[in-house]
Amino acid sequence: MAREAYGDDLVTSVRNIQNITYNDLQESPMADYFLGMGHQLHTSFLKSLEVVAARIPAQSMQSFMPMKVAAFEAPDINTAYVSTAQFLFQGSDLDIDAVSLASYSFDHSGRYIMHSPFANVDTIENLEASESIPFPTGEKLEFGEGYAFDYGRMMPIEGNNQSLPFKVRDGNLSLNNPQSIKIFANFINMCNKLGYVPKPNHPIYENVANKLLKIVNEHNAYINDDSAEDFSKNYVVSSMYKIGLSPANLIESQQAMDSITGPIKDIANSTLKATVTSQDNPGSFITNIHGIA
Repeated sequence: MAREAYGDDLVTSVRNIQNITYNDLQESPMADYFLGMGHQLHTSFLKSLEVVAARIPAQSMQSFMPMKVAAFEAPDINTAYVSTAQFLFQGSDLDIDAVSLASYSFDHSGRYIMHSPFANVDTIENLEASESIPFPTGEKLEFGEGYAFDYGRMMPIEGNNQSLPFKVRDGNLSLNNPQSIKIFANFINMCNKLGYVPKPNHPIYENVANKLLKIVNEHNAYINDDSAEDFSKNYVVSSMYKIGLSPANLIESQQAMDSITGPIKDIANSTLKATVTSQDNPGSFITNIHGIA
């Protein structure tokens, strides 16, 4: 559908746009925008299903449980239903316990807000890979010597079907798959740890090295973006979610609360000092623990 077919009148334009078919969209100059936006919104919706359920009062790893939304309802009050397993893991006893659900921030279009201008949210795999990009430091780097980096791996090679880590051409990055995003993330991480961008060791690499220097500094300066508060929150909540799912933490996070705190309480209660402090301040878990000493 040609642009002039939309009509000059606003009402006519909206009506014509509503009648656009999928085939029309594919042939339209706006196809990439609409299809790309659709992919990003779908990925963002999948990400929005993740929440971190934080129990108050908090005690150990079980107090922060990664959860996923399984269904929706439309009540007149703010209600959330959680798995009954939470009672076992968190030791909830329905007195003053409360659960707070930490979720993510999205922009006015519904897209997930990430901490780098080079992050990719076209697919959930690209989003997850983009989370490996280091958090922006706000520091401006310069070229430095001391570490020899092979910039040849970053050079775009025309007609070569070999898979390259990521390409830099005309100052733009080609980050359209998880592998390229992770290698880009490793490059930024390397530069930030070194405190400089490695100086190219051959004139042929100066152009691509200059572009990478600009890109690294653009990423680090993103901490000053207006969305910094939102993407900082997303970075923290997503990190908490992944910590709860990490195999290294599953043994503790999936044990019943009493199986961890119970033995400590028993030891504390067996001491004379703990008995006295418990009588002075009954029910206080903190005084019982101090009683071990």
